[in-house]
Amino acid sequence: MALDLQALPYEFINDLKERGHSEEDISKMTPERAFTEYCNWQGLINWGDSLWLAVHKFKNANMNEEFVAISNNLVQEVKAYQVTIYECECPFCEANVRVADDDGLSEASFEQKCTECGKAFPVRCE
Repeated sequence: MALDLQALPYEFINDLKERGHSEEDISKMTPERAFTEYCNWQGLINWGDSLWLAVHKFKNANMNEEFVAISNNLVQEVKAYQVTIYECECPFCEANVRVADDDGLSEASFEQKCTECGKAFPVRCE
C-alpha cells in the first residue's frame, strides 16, 4: 500500500523529508512505516509500532466505524447479511443446480441451464 502524498498534510511530508527521505521514498512507504518514521522524528523513538496499534485499537472501539487490522493492513469491517439461495434438481441428470440470484427473486418461470449436463429446463422459485 503506497501513500497518497496529496492526502497527507504538508507538515507530515516536510518532517519526513527533514528526516532524510525523498518524496519518492515517502510515496513508497506503507502508512505504518511513515507513521513510525514521523514518530521517530518527533522524538518518540521506537514508539511508532506501539502507537500505531494503540490508535487502531481505539479506532476499533468506535461503534460507528469499525476497522480491523489484518496482516498489518487496515481494513474496514463489513457487515454480513443473510442470503437466500435457490437450488433445483436437473430433471435430466439429477444434479443440484444453483439458480442465479436475480432469477430466484422474480418468482416468475424462467429457463435454467444445468451446470453438469448443459441441458435447459423450466424453473420457478417459490
